[in-house]
Amino acid sequence: MLLKLLVVNPNSTASMTDKLEAVVNASCPPGVSQLYLTYVTAISLQQVQYDFFTNADGPPGINDEPTSHQSAETCMAALGQIDITCYRGFIVACYSAHPLVDMLKLLTNKPVVGIFEASITTCLHILARSKKFGIVSTGHIWERLLTEGVNHFLGVHSALFTGVQTTGLTAAELHEAPQEEVRLRIRGAVKHLLEANHSQLGVICLGCAAMADMDTIVRETCIEVLGEVEGSGIRIIDGVAAAVQLLPGLVRCNM
Repeated sequence: MLLKLLVVNPNSTASMTDKLEAVVNASCPPGVSQLYLTYVTAISLQQVQYDFFTNADGPPGINDEPTSHQSAETCMAALGQIDITCYRGFIVACYSAHPLVDMLKLLTNKPVVGIFEASITTCLHILARSKKFGIVSTGHIWERLLTEGVNHFLGVHSALFTGVQTTGLTAAELHEAPQEEVRLRIRGAVKHLLEANHSQLGVICLGCAAMADMDTIVRETCIEVLGEVEGSGIRIIDGVAAAVQLLPGLVRCNM
């Protein structure tokens, strides 16, 4: 039986959807294409097909609360024009407490996973008790918005969360600005996160879907600041990859 899942890009930038496809592809088992992931369980062999949707009527980027709400409203309208009943689950590919997640949950009883929530859930599973997680993101406004989002999702000001550091760049600028400038900005945000927490930091979440291919920069900075052994031990979580691993399991559990 084919399990069809839909990855939703709430903004109108098609190149971002292409990046999402690349992340899904990289998250597949070796030798399996991005659209057909094979999961083997004790009782069944099941293929999973990921389809991708770009919100053509949405803003080109989601850089604050107004564009977040605009993208959710236009995306719901656009999804209403297609048949989504064939999908068993959905991924909302914007790293924020995006309103589309709850809007889709009201529309369907099928699992809806936001990449922001998927990354936090993954942190909770892999963090040692003595360690914390932090987020590296884009524009400065996300320091407040993502902190509020984490506290709301966890229902508490968790001691596990050490905060957000940002690059000051938008998602689009991560790929349009000179790459050396982007590299310096990401390294600066990671250094601030590490220096503020040092031995307590166990996980760094990539706080933007557009940062999906920038984990190497984060890793190099961790090693530079902490040394080879400790720096290599920091976990780096891409929310898209986390959601890709999480959603099929929820569907197979009939959640």
